[in-house]
Amino acid sequence: GYAGTTKRIPEIAAELGVTSLLEGGVQRSGDRVRINVQLIDAATDEHLWAEVYDRELTADNLFDIQSDITSAIANALQAVLTGDEQRHLKQKPTENLEAYAYYLRGKATAQGYGRTIPEIDQSMASYQAAIDLDPGFATAYASLSIDWAERYWNGDKQGDDMLHSLDALQRAQALAPNSADTLTAEGYYHYWGFLDYAPAIAAFERVLDREPGNILSLRGRAYVLRRMGRLDKAITDMERIVSLDPLVAEMAADAGYTLARLGQFERAEAMLNRAFTLAPEKLFVNSSRTELFLMKADLESARQSVGPIDADSQGYYYDQRLLIARALSDDVLIDQVLDTYPEKDLSGLGQEFSLGLVLNERGEHDKLRDLVSDMKAATQNQPDNEYNLLYRVAMYALQKDQTRLTEAVKSYYIGVKPDAMRIIDNRIIPTAYAIAGDTEALLAYLEEMVEQFGPWEFYYFALDPSFNNMRDLPRFQALDKQYRQWLEQQS
Repeated sequence: GYAGTTKRIPEIAAELGVTSLLEGGVQRSGDRVRINVQLIDAATDEHLWAEVYDRELTADNLFDIQSDITSAIANALQAVLTGDEQRHLKQKPTENLEAYAYYLRGKATAQGYGRTIPEIDQSMASYQAAIDLDPGFATAYASLSIDWAERYWNGDKQGDDMLHSLDALQRAQALAPNSADTLTAEGYYHYWGFLDYAPAIAAFERVLDREPGNILSLRGRAYVLRRMGRLDKAITDMERIVSLDPLVAEMAADAGYTLARLGQFERAEAMLNRAFTLAPEKLFVNSSRTELFLMKADLESARQSVGPIDADSQGYYYDQRLLIARALSDDVLIDQVLDTYPEKDLSGLGQEFSLGLVLNERGEHDKLRDLVSDMKAATQNQPDNEYNLLYRVAMYALQKDQTRLTEAVKSYYIGVKPDAMRIIDNRIIPTAYAIAGDTEALLAYLEEMVEQFGPWEFYYFALDPSFNNMRDLPRFQALDKQYRQWLEQQS
């Protein structure tokens, strides 16, 4: 962010790609509030509009000030607010100022993608506090529903998160069935909870028809479009969000990640550098930049950029660090990552599979047999949910049981929804094929991946030692050659 920065307005505006900046502050004393706001032309550093609001602090006054500021900014920029946007400005979400304060705290911690479970729990606690103070606060219920769905999406998908999401959504629907906030929550419920694309898109687009600049619905639609394989349209929505809210680093990072998937690396790098300038401490931002370095086989830059991880970080971030450590044959770093790997995390290879890969590479066969024995015991009487299906894939791979591995992979695909990103996001299945020695299944997987996305996606398999036993195969070499040719074009 730019709090406390010494940079001048034109410099900040250039970094954000905007022509105007809004600056201001809030002071509260007892029951009175003073808000000073100024809209600044970035090119000239001159004020387009400025105002000081000194009012008694009531729900009516607070929301009136918000409406006045938005309307004044729109007039100064010669922007036209739609009828729905004007009506939305006049609505009061709650009469309880303390409840609204809790709601705002939740919103302040709910921005961005790749949040940890404790971060999500923090914003949910704020929304629940708002609801406790005002049980009729529909917008807080909608936000709570979205957070429960995000918690499910980022977690092990084995708890009651989606039941809680549905309960909060139904309460929002009972209070404000057609509000933008309720419809947005409905979209995330269908998407994050079930990958049900049609109802998710329908809900987001009902909002966007009325409020074209609704960032949460734009983000939701972008995510759905990306999972449907429509990356170019997803990028359009992401870049729109970045222009509407240029200070949210995670969306710029997500746009960079998606542009890289399309092979648009100059645009991707610009977005990722922008995100890093805004939030160099954010794990998702660092991870997205790291992936670009890995695609370009720049292991040293990747090592430096990966960022700190802890026990609350998703498994994907551990996978990335472990890949770098294994590619560099850095045993100290390998052991550091393994020692803190999170349990039951669907976003990555998983704790046991990662350990198994390392034991296999080190030739520690006794420890590997003990690990597989423990994994067998853990699968007893387990339901066929997504986590356990992938767990069995990993287990049969470490056993080098190709027959059961094939059956486990088939069971997994029967149990999950279509997802165009799965072929590059899910590293468990191709790694399992390599460890089990199923060359035909692996090569078919990699050829489909490269055809669907591009030769740059082969970077992972070029770096990962798990695929060393495949490197002499002509079809593997042909894919590697395409990747190396692409790399030469980047220099």
